[in-house]
Amino acid sequence: MTKRDLLKAQLKETSEQLNSANQIFIRTYDEVKNLDLSKYEKITDINWETLKDIETLTARFARLSDIFVQKFLRLIDTLELTNEGSIIDRINRAEKRGLIKSAESSLAMRDLRNDISHDYLPDELMKIYAEVIKFSPELIDSCNSGIQYAQDLV
Repeated sequence: MTKRDLLKAQLKETSEQLNSANQIFIRTYDEVKNLDLSKYEKITDINWETLKDIETLTARFARLSDIFVQKFLRLIDTLELTNEGSIIDRINRAEKRGLIKSAESSLAMRDLRNDISHDYLPDELMKIYAEVIKFSPELIDSCNSGIQYAQDLV
């Protein structure tokens, strides 16, 4: 088995992982996308179940974004012999391939992912939730486009 064959097998496996994570994220998103948080003045006013649902959505958004950018796009770059550069380079190449709608919004999603993972402040949860809801359809579409692209490669 050649190195390229191994990379294709790895891409197939990563695509399956991405698809599973995307399907779970879609179910979570569908359950909470219509929550109206405007009736709450502060985070401590939100009931516990709703708070857990929001936390689940934001955590899954961060994980799905990581799988897509850090694992999936990196693997496509490696398979297509363009694995140099930064995350910005990887995202720009994904835009050129038609895997993402906009490099600019994908970078904004990456910043949001970093806010969720590293700079999380409970008082910012309602703002983070609104941003996750805004970007979720685009992340879902990007994952679906990527999965289709990978099927054509392997």
